[in-house]
Amino acid sequence: MNRLLFYILLLLILITACSQDKKDIKQKSKQDKPVAVVIETVKKTDIPVVYETFGQVVAKNSISLTSKVSGKIEKIFFNEGDFVKKGQLLVKIDCLTLEKSIKQAEAILQKDLAILENAKKNASRYEELVQKGYAAQVDLDNAQTSLNTALATVEADKANIEYLKSQISYCTIKSPINGKAGEILLDQGNYIKENDKAITTIYQITPIDAEFSLPEEYLDKINQYLIGNKKIIVELFSQKGEKIEDGFISFIDNTIDRTSGSFKLKATFKKQFGKIMVWRVRKC
Repeated sequence: MNRLLFYILLLLILITACSQDKKDIKQKSKQDKPVAVVIETVKKTDIPVVYETFGQVVAKNSISLTSKVSGKIEKIFFNEGDFVKKGQLLVKIDCLTLEKSIKQAEAILQKDLAILENAKKNASRYEELVQKGYAAQVDLDNAQTSLNTALATVEADKANIEYLKSQISYCTIKSPINGKAGEILLDQGNYIKENDKAITTIYQITPIDAEFSLPEEYLDKINQYLIGNKKIIVELFSQKGEKIEDGFISFIDNTIDRTSGSFKLKATFKKQFGKIMVWRVRKC
């Protein structure tokens, strides 16, 4: 019995020893396995300096749409907020009164042309009579004066008609630029005076500007950077943090606002936007 117990214990010791040897062999094999190493060449590069702030997009240009003639607004061909193209018809002014004035001016011209024709005949007749000695020189001078007056009157009539016809072209108001129409300030049917109130405003939004501010301690740094002909990129992000576009600084106001301790900048972007965005200024 005691001998059997001895053999069992001896067997357990051998098994344990074998197990330990196997573990040692595995650990040693793991330690001997080569480790992968990635080698990179050391490079000298610039690290971007980033300033983050909030800004407001603004139209690069805005043009008030006024009328160059007086009259009733006959028809409005756009809605508030529409995108319009340069040369697109936007407003029609009722120019019936102007058209009547043109007809009246043309009638006056015909009358004055008849007077001019008669003045030419008189001047020619008196010139012949004076040469024959049948009339005094003063009569010829008076006839010539009447002729010159008639000529001047006809020229004035023609100029007036030309002016009135040019005014007719202003009865149709077209968009001066590509852009977005603002609020309609005078509705259809209202009477508008020449160069008086604006009907609407057209905002140029392609390209578009962004106004934002930075703390005054960045003013000298940015100016020095620009003097060195280095590029400053303005990155546009949506309110959700999604990048939209890169722009460039187009204006720096070197005046410091003493209330906020900041200075204003403008960046220009090529795309169309219309709400507050997050701006990231990055020096490259």
